[in-house]
Amino acid sequence: MTRRPAGPSATKYVGTGLGLALLMAVSVSAQPSHLPEAYGSETPPQRIESIRGGGGFSHHRLEGFFTANSDADLRSAPGSMGVQRSGIGYAYRDFAFNGAIVRLGANFEFSRYSFSGLDGVSDTDLDASSHRYTAAYIRPMPGSPWSIFSALLVDAGFERGNGYDDAVTWGAIMAAGYKVNEDLSLTMGFFLNQDLEGDVIGFPLLGVNWQATDRLSLGLLPAQQSRELQVLRVASIDFKPDPNGATTYSLVLGFNGNQYRLEEDSDVAPGGIFDETGYALVAGLTHTFDNQLTVSGFLGSYFYRETEILDQDDRTLREDEFDPSGLIGVNLSYAF
Repeated sequence: MTRRPAGPSATKYVGTGLGLALLMAVSVSAQPSHLPEAYGSETPPQRIESIRGGGGFSHHRLEGFFTANSDADLRSAPGSMGVQRSGIGYAYRDFAFNGAIVRLGANFEFSRYSFSGLDGVSDTDLDASSHRYTAAYIRPMPGSPWSIFSALLVDAGFERGNGYDDAVTWGAIMAAGYKVNEDLSLTMGFFLNQDLEGDVIGFPLLGVNWQATDRLSLGLLPAQQSRELQVLRVASIDFKPDPNGATTYSLVLGFNGNQYRLEEDSDVAPGGIFDETGYALVAGLTHTFDNQLTVSGFLGSYFYRETEILDQDDRTLREDEFDPSGLIGVNLSYAF
């Protein structure tokens, strides 16, 4: 266990802000000439043809997932923590006649943290929820390699039963995409993020998407984020054995960060905050059936994980780092 004075954690801010930008960055660099890239691989071909013909349509997606982590031991003291998550989500995208895309989304995630043997913390389960609402606008510029993107995120993270009181945070991003050539695109932008302590921080964003071959693509802070593997992509490699097939193998360096407002009678820190930051290496297999049902299975390891517990006055009570731990999960989504 490490104790330190109250104050902002640079690691947490970088991680949380990065996660926010990645969560909201949805195909900002895509251009109309690459419609599946712009509108998502799950979009039915007949609807893509409708866009090519100057039409518009609406697109819906439902999602459900489950992940589990093996118990992670504290790095420098006795004790361990295990995590299980499940969630559901809905996304609505409207493809307007002028090529613009409006995206609305809602995700509801439920987590159970199981603590054992931590000094100063009872052996208990922390049941927490995170409700995220997003609105995004994407506009490819006709006849230009540029596109623009803006988005707003509202997030409520709280211990089960606590509700939205003092648990709501927000984030915003403005970005532009530039298509260098048919295979390489860049994303440049800036984002702001507020945390539960009320601190606001901003960071620039630069992302790269490179279609190395017709089967292999690489991304660094890629604009085309997908949550099939339930981590936000920092760097990724995707391989399709058949360029026109429905199966993709992925290797991802990912980030996951969460903050929760705790109950007044919480066994962890009454009225305080629980903060988690983690980086994982994840391998996954994704297959899409009939351009509608997508199934993903994945496994990997969190090689870095840090938690911080603050009291109701936002003073740090403890900060812990954990040894590597395993990760496994499954994700289902249905587009219509």
